[in-house]
Amino acid sequence: MTVEAPAPTRSLGERTFRILRLTWVPLVASLTSLVLSISSIVISTRDPAVTILLPDQIRFVQGERIGFAYAYLQPTFVSRGENDRVEVIGDMHLELTPVGGGETVTFGWDEVGRLTFDPADQSLTYEYLADAVPLLIAPDSAENPLSLFQGPPGWFLEAGTYRVELVAGRVVASSSLESEFEITLSDADIDFLNGSDGGQFLTLPVTAER
Repeated sequence: MTVEAPAPTRSLGERTFRILRLTWVPLVASLTSLVLSISSIVISTRDPAVTILLPDQIRFVQGERIGFAYAYLQPTFVSRGENDRVEVIGDMHLELTPVGGGETVTFGWDEVGRLTFDPADQSLTYEYLADAVPLLIAPDSAENPLSLFQGPPGWFLEAGTYRVELVAGRVVASSSLESEFEITLSDADIDFLNGSDGGQFLTLPVTAER
């Protein structure tokens, strides 16, 4: 008759380690799921990430006949796609400050239009499209309105360098979007603007501040 040897008896330490090992796996899975859920909530409720892309030029018009200066600028608003939230640009304005010192002047966003090219005389003509209205910036779309910014009555550009800041007020996020650049006008530029008396654009390059 063959007598089987008794099965080895597990020690208390071995049994405890086995139980802990079996319970550790679902615990880690639960913690991982919790971290991922929290991360997802944080990302989905984060402020929409929107960036301003400046164009390479800005256009000015002024004259005694119209009584003030105004600017045409076409910024682009792009969502960086960090979440699915939609941002709303409620308003915009330009702040012009003489680099050599002087009072800051605000140009308010007044309307949106488009430029049409006339091949006969190689000229651009501005066409009104709509009043200034809020812009919706979604992850799958961008906005780049050709915007008219009107200066205060009786104020005109003079020769010199100006720091220009574009400020866009947001509805969803509490902070504004801001982007700065510089422009320089010569005496000849001012003579051109005043001589055209609102009849022609002066196009200036946009130099982004570093």
